[in-house]
Amino acid sequence: MQRNQSGVLAICSLLLAVAACQEETTYGGFTTTSSSALEGSGSQTITIDLGATATTSTLITYRVGGNAAMDGDYHLTTATSYYSDAPTVTVPPGESTATITFDIIDDQQIEQEDEVIYFEITAISDASIAGNFRQGSFVFQILDNDEPKGSDLQIDLAWNLGDGVRINASNFNLYLATGVTVDASGSVTEFQAVDGKTSANETGFESVVIDNNLPDQKYYVIIDYISGDDPATLTLQFNSDQVKKSASGRVSSASIGKLLYLGPITKSGSNFSFQ
Repeated sequence: MQRNQSGVLAICSLLLAVAACQEETTYGGFTTTSSSALEGSGSQTITIDLGATATTSTLITYRVGGNAAMDGDYHLTTATSYYSDAPTVTVPPGESTATITFDIIDDQQIEQEDEVIYFEITAISDASIAGNFRQGSFVFQILDNDEPKGSDLQIDLAWNLGDGVRINASNFNLYLATGVTVDASGSVTEFQAVDGKTSANETGFESVVIDNNLPDQKYYVIIDYISGDDPATLTLQFNSDQVKKSASGRVSSASIGKLLYLGPITKSGSNFSFQ
């Protein structure tokens, strides 16, 4: 049987062309879907691959969310607009990847659940590259490295102002108090702060501890709403080797200047009861 050499060559050329087309179809996005690290792990990097080489400066816009709080649990460090609702990174011409970096804050709070940060790509300035994006979201889990301090009762105040909103946009102080007086409307009119048991951080969350050296008596937790424009979800967490409780509520800027309270918490040796 005689072979048609031109036909063989034509088929080979067609197969090579199909293979070349298949190799050129590379989809972009986050190079992995998830990752995790302990609180004390410091700086973290995630990579976005365009799936092609940028011919012009390519802007990637993304959204940040999750139950982890910006500036309370992590700092976003590579956003072009650091505190923007739509942070961005840029891939320069001739490059194909961009990175987002953030620092995990090693706080002293005892979280009752691990916290997550969601990253979602919302826009890409190059439409042809955007059309080949498949992996547009990434989840990072922060693993808590803090444990209760024996029988001491640690009280942590955290707040959330919404997805991707930095917690330092609002400011709260935390006091351990006795001698609390409340008026008919339920507002605190007077209290006696316990010496050395005040938390008034300019940045980050607040914590105080009822330790074994304090007298056995009734204590109150006082929250002073200093400033803020956005509604806030407040969470108080109580942790010891015998206690694991939490309380939460939502406040608006109308409460600025008011004293919120919880209690009494009755201390009897290393035992605590809540009312």
